[in-house]
Amino acid sequence: EALESLLRAFSIDVVETNGTLTFKPRATHQFTALAKSDLAESPRAAPVLLETRAQELDLPRAVRLGYIESALDYRYAAVQQVETNTASNRDVSFQLTAAVSQSLAQARADVALAESWAERTTARFALPPSRLELEPGDVLAIDGKHYRLTSITDAEARSVEAVLHDASVYDAPAL
Repeated sequence: EALESLLRAFSIDVVETNGTLTFKPRATHQFTALAKSDLAESPRAAPVLLETRAQELDLPRAVRLGYIESALDYRYAAVQQVETNTASNRDVSFQLTAAVSQSLAQARADVALAESWAERTTARFALPPSRLELEPGDVLAIDGKHYRLTSITDAEARSVEAVLHDASVYDAPAL
């Protein structure tokens, strides 16, 4: 649980490949470019690339991050970031099990809220078996849109779930 809170707060994915864990920061600007024509046909009669956009009311209005304040005798503290231009009233809270400064905690709350909104578009598509080098955490640019792979199921074609990726949301303000 402690590791999960650190990974979430610092936007890091963990991927297991051939028995080895790899830690992948989501802030990557690296990507593999593909055209829609490079995607495999879906086993179902679905479009080659199916995008779904979450409703605004399903997205958080605010993110509250609890943490241990390193400058206040290691007491529990919390910061919050609020999206003011939304009809959503959904608030999300999570705990960071680490001693950090208030400015770092605030920056991570800012990133968590921006990430939630940036990833509101999800995608499903299939990759041909020849693209075995791609794994969750990798970023694909498909006809100009960037997607971060969140899961891959290997079968005749590699079924992929992904979220729209905007690397700039991870650029926290200077501390």
